[in-house]
This record gives sequence, structure tokens and C-alpha cells, in this order.
Amino acid sequence: MKIAEKKTSADGSVKYLWQVPSSGSTVESIYYQLGDEPHTCISTEAGCNVGCVFCETGKQRNLGDLTSQEIYDQVALTAADLPDGVPGGRFTKVVVAGMGEPLLNFDNLRDAAIRLLADGLTEQVTVTTSGIVPQMRRLPSMPISLLSVSLHATTNEVRTRLIPTNKTYSLEDVVAAAREYRLASGVPVIMNYLLFDGVNDTDADLDRLVALLDRDVFSVKLKSWNEVPDAGLIPSPSARYEHFRDGLDAAGFDVSICVSAGVDVGGGCGQLRSVHREMKRARRTFVGTPSAADARSDV
Repeated sequence: MKIAEKKTSADGSVKYLWQVPSSGSTVESIYYQLGDEPHTCISTEAGCNVGCVFCETGKQRNLGDLTSQEIYDQVALTAADLPDGVPGGRFTKVVVAGMGEPLLNFDNLRDAAIRLLADGLTEQVTVTTSGIVPQMRRLPSMPISLLSVSLHATTNEVRTRLIPTNKTYSLEDVVAAAREYRLASGVPVIMNYLLFDGVNDTDADLDRLVALLDRDVFSVKLKSWNEVPDAGLIPSPSARYEHFRDGLDAAGFDVSICVSAGVDVGGGCGQLRSVHREMKRARRTFVGTPSAADARSDV
């Protein structure tokens, strides 16, 4: 892996663009701190075939799975690039929530996670998934300390609109697989929930969310959406976030509201992308209608 570009956010986060040897494509990752604890959020694929409508990465088809070495290198080379090194000598967490669906590159991610922990580059590896049920059942073989599941809806109709793979792995199946993993492994499981105005933020959604999840098994993170173009969605106002937080808290859930780091440089959750998408947009601006090859590369 080679650093192709890096951008520093006003909050001190650093977004990296990596040249990927195995595919010739590019991926992004971001270094940030929570409190004084160093974190890095890394990618596993050059694009994503899940196609979540709220995610910039989902607008680009997967141009190639990263190898275990390429996953590992995002962490090791970030640590080497930081001017003063990693605070405390290693990352507190490596967060696998960048480009791609991690569980669709399961074996390479597992191998990289084992190496990262064995080499002392991080204290913990955490994974975020859209809910690939067969691979969720393999999770006990992966040394992670936290699983986050992108839930984002309380009905199959709405979740399929937001996360197309819900047609294959339904809301109920994803929740059941997450519950099985939590009870079998003891690893904490967070249900992530973005709030979209008039889509999944009604009082009925809150009631269904409380009924759907077991407060003794799951915690809930209400995620602030980092807007991407052409999603056809509007973020819910802060009052709805507070209403959901208060309702979940009253129902006994461990609940928090999460805001991303590095949003001003395109490094927030759901903003990471391959440079190819930016290049295609520029080409369309100056050349006009793309060729068939360009259109395939931009899916």
C-alpha cells in the first residue's frame, strides 16, 4: 500500500487515500482521536456491492477485495506516518467500518485482525456490518471486541429501501443472527440507527425499535448522517434524535448519539470513496455522456 493523498481535518483527523497494489484502485481510511485515545477506521474493499443508498461508498461497485496484507498495511503505515507516532504506542481501536462490507471479505479480514493484535498495533478490532447473516455465524472465529450492525429501520419495506441486501437477509434474520452471536460469544453488539426525516423517525418506529430489540442483549447508537449527494434523504432534526434517545433510555437501553470525525474532509461515516468516483464525475463534466466502460466503473 502507498499513500496517494492525505487531508487533515479541522478536528485533527487525517484522511488517507491509499493506492491498492492488488487491484490498482484506491481506498480511503481515517485516523482520529476520541478523547485522548487514537483510532483508525479502515477499509476492506475498493467499493461496495451492498449499495446502501445513504452511503457514498455504496455508489461504487466493488473493484476488488483487499488482501489481508493491504488491510493490515492501512494500520501499520498510518502509525508510521503520524509525525509523533501513535499516542500510547498503539491504536486503542481499529474500526473496520470504512469502504466495503467487511464480512464479504471475511477470511482476509480475520487474518489481518489476528496479525494486528499479535503485533501490538491495536488493543481492539471492531467490525461494522450491514448484516450478512451466513458470515455473521462465522464471527466467533474472528478476534473482535465489538460488533456493530447497521439496522436503520424497523420494517423490512423501509430497510430494503435503505439497504438493498435486506431482500436477502431480512430485518428479523439479521437481528436473530446478532443476538445468537452476542449470547454465544459474549462480545457486545451495537445496533446503529440513522434517522431520516419522515422515513424511519416516527413515534411508531420508536415503538417498533423498542419491541424489536432486547435491551439486555443490544445497545443502540443513534448515528448522525453525513449527507452524500443524490441519496433522496433528509436527516432528521436534532429534536427527533433526542426524542429517540429519551425513549430508548426510558425503555432501559444503553443508548448514545454519535457524530463522526473528519466530516469536513469527507472522512465521516459513509463518506469514504475511491478516487475513481471523483475522476469519473470530472470526466462527465467536461466530456459529456460516459462510455459504457465508464458507466460500469461508476456503479
